[in-house]
Amino acid sequence: MAVSAKGVLGLALSFTVGIVLQILGCALYDNWWPLLTGLMYVLVPMPYIFFGQASDPYGSMSNVESGWVDAG
Repeated sequence: MAVSAKGVLGLALSFTVGIVLQILGCALYDNWWPLLTGLMYVLVPMPYIFFGQASDPYGSMSNVESGWVDAG
């Protein structure tokens, strides 16, 4: 299944519009607490980046660096 450029562009645009609307909503009502949900975009992938062993189905520690390699 190939990913088209149009699909990626649409997802990027949706993500950008969502972040801009969240910042605008926080600024208009002078309440910046909801902006902390943006922290989840950083925290949610961390377990996979640090501990992701997708290539090893048995869970052994034979390739500890695979989480970093898979992340980019």
